[in-house]
Amino acid sequence: MLLPETSIPPSSRGEQVFVLSLPRSGSTLLRLILDTHPQIACPGELRLGRSIENLYHSIYYTTGQLIEGDEDERVKTVYEQVRHSVNAFMTAYAHARGKRMWAEKTPENISYAARLKATFPNARFVCLHRHPLDLIRSGFEAAKFGKLVFDLWDHDSGCDFYVKQTRMLLDFQQANPDVCFPIKYEDIVNDAERGLEPMFAFLGLRWDSSLIAKVFNTPHDDGLGDPKARTASHIYTSSIGRGAELAPILAQIAPRLRDEIAAITAELGYPPLQAQAEPMSTNPEGSPNSIDEFFRMYVPAKLSRMAKLKGSVQFQVKGAGGGAWNVNLNSTPAEVRSGTADTDCTITIRAEDLLKLAKSQLNIGECFVQAKLKLAGNEAVAVSFGRALFA
Repeated sequence: MLLPETSIPPSSRGEQVFVLSLPRSGSTLLRLILDTHPQIACPGELRLGRSIENLYHSIYYTTGQLIEGDEDERVKTVYEQVRHSVNAFMTAYAHARGKRMWAEKTPENISYAARLKATFPNARFVCLHRHPLDLIRSGFEAAKFGKLVFDLWDHDSGCDFYVKQTRMLLDFQQANPDVCFPIKYEDIVNDAERGLEPMFAFLGLRWDSSLIAKVFNTPHDDGLGDPKARTASHIYTSSIGRGAELAPILAQIAPRLRDEIAAITAELGYPPLQAQAEPMSTNPEGSPNSIDEFFRMYVPAKLSRMAKLKGSVQFQVKGAGGGAWNVNLNSTPAEVRSGTADTDCTITIRAEDLLKLAKSQLNIGECFVQAKLKLAGNEAVAVSFGRALFA
């Protein structure tokens, strides 16, 4: 039940955090980390910047016109009304979750950053950055499969979008250094404690070294965001450095864009492309080297520790070594057989991608974003099964 603002303790008011970032920069991962902290409620993407912009416009041209006084007084009063309206549901949401602060992370909020600051003058802004080429590559990849609402098929337009959005973010950050905290995606992924402890200190919160271990086991409310992060079982490093794949594309884009991307890369403190390390990959001990090993050894070993799982899953594996397998989780121990059967859900995937999942080189969300995995039937069974196999 939502509580009226007047019933919320004064100490919990005015505690707002906005994550400013581009799409594909890791903002969903950061949202989950913030939401895991006992003092912050961070829901999925709310498009709050757009809502505040529209609300300001609506109030200004209605009750705002009834305000006597000069224009400065009118604007000030309208902002107060907008702030009260938004805080009424956002602070109530945080309070209902047992938390005193709320955060919002919609990437498009960059375009409304000035409006957000004017509405919430005491808010704090976390400015999330990622290596330009890694971010652009991920944007092209997501656009191909319809995961972004804007068109990035044209390489020049995609790079131009990155340059313009990043410039807006950097300009806001530089104009408001006292309320902005810059953080890099790579710092979160490579050394979470070292990267996040200063950020939480900036927010006035104490860092808990056990927080990262809780992120993927803590229930988070549903909401818009990158499914790759929301379906992960741990923090992945495999996407770092993959922007090197863009070298042929960069040679074809407008020289102006190449120069601006290079300048931003240097401004953010990243090494030039040729100095980047190769993408990191892992091959955990005991991971399968063939589809036969996957179903004959890997799956039974994983499921032997997951007795509470129920349901049945059909695998349709395409490519070298592929075929059909079904897994019955209702038996003890779970039964793994070749062939087809009536099951709760069916997962279709290429053999090479299934092995990468087992080696922690991909996660289920990444396969979904890249259209490498198809799911039919009971999604809840498939998600529980995937977490058991690939955590």
